[in-house]
Amino acid sequence: MHRWLGFVALIGGLVGCERSLFVACDDLLFTRWGRTVLAHPGSLTLKEIHLGSGSYAGEDVVVEGKVVELSRHGTYTVISDDEARLLVVLTDLLDDSAIGSGLKGSVRFLGTVERGRKGLPLLRARAVSLRDLPNAVATAGKA
Repeated sequence: MHRWLGFVALIGGLVGCERSLFVACDDLLFTRWGRTVLAHPGSLTLKEIHLGSGSYAGEDVVVEGKVVELSRHGTYTVISDDEARLLVVLTDLLDDSAIGSGLKGSVRFLGTVERGRKGLPLLRARAVSLRDLPNAVATAGKA
């Protein structure tokens, strides 16, 4: 009887926090392997985000670019590719040691597209992947 009750409680807990559980799993998988399994966010170029004129707002996307600037406190970074630049807000990643030691080279972010004060797009990052990127510098102790 106790096993059955434990099983029902576990399933009820998973159903109640289904969305946050899936998001947490995908964030972890993205950080470790550079891809998600449970959700399938679109991979966009920085130019596509800028030219989307708000159609991508609120969507989860994966973007890749070279770090141009990292704020002193690690709360934001600016990334660029051949065609555009994008502000990436890192406040949800402040516990990540890769952010604390400084991002360098090419990085890949998983996050949600939002609109900034002046209407320009920005990315609120949920996870960062340094894996399989030739110019990325990983922190000591991270694979």
